[in-house]
Amino acid sequence: MKKLLKIIFKVLISIAVIFIGYFTIQHFRERELDHLTLVHNRTATLYLPGLGGNELSTGHMINALNRHKIGKKVLIIHVKKDGSLQIEKTGKFGNNNPLIQVLFADNQYPKTEGHQLISIMRLLYNKYKIRNVNFVGHSSGGDIAFYYMIYAHNLHGLPRPNKVVTIGGDFDATTEQLKLLPNDLDVLNIAGEIGNIGSDGLESVKEVKSQGDNLKPFVGRYKYLLYRRWNPLLSFHSMLHENPDIDKIMARFLFGKS
Repeated sequence: MKKLLKIIFKVLISIAVIFIGYFTIQHFRERELDHLTLVHNRTATLYLPGLGGNELSTGHMINALNRHKIGKKVLIIHVKKDGSLQIEKTGKFGNNNPLIQVLFADNQYPKTEGHQLISIMRLLYNKYKIRNVNFVGHSSGGDIAFYYMIYAHNLHGLPRPNKVVTIGGDFDATTEQLKLLPNDLDVLNIAGEIGNIGSDGLESVKEVKSQGDNLKPFVGRYKYLLYRRWNPLLSFHSMLHENPDIDKIMARFLFGKS
């Protein structure tokens, strides 16, 4: 029994050392965010999680930018199953690149969540006087953003979408739907790949790239980026939103000087 306990203890210590080492390395890598030359304005950036996503899905990305004063986390918006909103204020809006975390109670249906975004956009426009927005979507979070823009294409009194970052997404829509997207939209499509296996462990590189090929003719500017690393702690699907490299890439795209 004592021998078994010693083995379990050693395993737990090893796991703890690995995690401490990992997060220590991440902390130092994150310092690169301090050396970016960026623009600060009132355009709000909304972070949208994928299927089954929660506050952890986009929390690191938001908190990293907030810590390094690239943006300011101002709201957490909880969307209940009936579409009603619960607002948690975490900071003040200003020329500080406002960052907004959106969390859906019914988080399995991107089309429904796209519809629910309309009420959030009205709130931002009317209460907080936001006139321009960006979206960051991990996995099907990108679908939510695109469906919102399709559903809201002929609505007024809503913020204007400027930029979209999709991470490991595979949005698939008809040509008629894609024609409804803003034709001046700026899109960054990021695919992850573990080594040379052709996927990030969940989404294939081919599918992610195909999403971009479909979008490209209907938006203003489009860029595709393949993030390939042998270490799955960096390039696995769910680790892409915990990665300082991705944070830096997104910050330059969203807030960099043109």
